[in-house]
Amino acid sequence: MVKRPNEDERIAQKFLLYSGHTRVDYEPGGRDTTPDFLVDNHVAVEVRRLNQNYVSRDGSIEGLEQQWRRIWNKLGALAISFKMPIKDESWFLSIDNFRRPIEDWKILRSRIRLELNNFINQPVRSSCTISVSRNFAISLHPAGHPFPTFFVLGAGHDFNAGGWVVAEMMENIHLCIREKAGLIDRSTYNEWWLILIDRTGLGFDEGDHPSLLHLMSQEYAFDRILLINRRDYTRALQLHPHCKVGPF
Repeated sequence: MVKRPNEDERIAQKFLLYSGHTRVDYEPGGRDTTPDFLVDNHVAVEVRRLNQNYVSRDGSIEGLEQQWRRIWNKLGALAISFKMPIKDESWFLSIDNFRRPIEDWKILRSRIRLELNNFINQPVRSSCTISVSRNFAISLHPAGHPFPTFFVLGAGHDFNAGGWVVAEMMENIHLCIREKAGLIDRSTYNEWWLILIDRTGLGFDEGDHPSLLHLMSQEYAFDRILLINRRDYTRALQLHPHCKVGPF
């Protein structure tokens, strides 16, 4: 089966073609090899999703959205596993606190299930926040109208996400650069670019460009580093060397 570019690679590919490059070959060395693209027969291009990351104590890196999505989906499945024990009564189950490191889901699930069973069995119920562990808490609020199940997944916030926009961007950009720099092989291709697809969700805009470019002052393994808006591949910022490619 022929492998096709993933969503981020397709955005990068569209940008490269939009920029006037006439030949953009995907994985020229074969499936799952470096580089991701070979441009005009001589420029090697690596593509990386720029997201917010969490670095654990052992140095491993994981995108914030990966663990959040897993916990969110599993909590939703747990919520709807409780059928409607009382007529015309449903409660929103939300994540009130979520800070890494998070305990194993199997441990959290048993604690959450116990707390939800205790809540159901109370003679009088009211809105509350329940601390499941030091870094994880849930809250319960009346839904206002009945749903098919007693508990319904409500809202949540990842407390590791966010922060000062430029600082967060820089931290995660450098994580991506370090990760990808290890793949460069100048004995194969002399020129290497890195394209980052912005999926941080930080609200980064043109007003932040000067501060970001000022911080991108060191030398990097890549000859060119570009940041591309995931919603519009024609909007890009060249981070290294400093150059405005198009309106971000």
